[in-house]
Amino acid sequence: MAAASAKPLAAPNFSPDSPPRLALTPDQLKHCSEALGFFKEKLQSPHQINQEFGFLQVFANAVGDEEKLHGSGWRDWLGFSKWAAQWVLAGFA
Repeated sequence: MAAASAKPLAAPNFSPDSPPRLALTPDQLKHCSEALGFFKEKLQSPHQINQEFGFLQVFANAVGDEEKLHGSGWRDWLGFSKWAAQWVLAGFA
């Protein structure tokens, strides 16, 4: 019966003003445009997306197994993040 004695919640106070628009630097705009082009092209090959996603699932499971055996310090020693990104971008995914 604790619910019967609970105080009603106050209505949220939403501001009618929109937050200020964020502006991208020319460099950020260039990188975003390149990424958008990459993903538009990638959408043309759904089979490849499925293959890459499957690879990433296997890779994530392997990483999880390795961490169970050795902890996560091995990733720092191997430069894991850079290595994994290069491997995926090189088309092995």
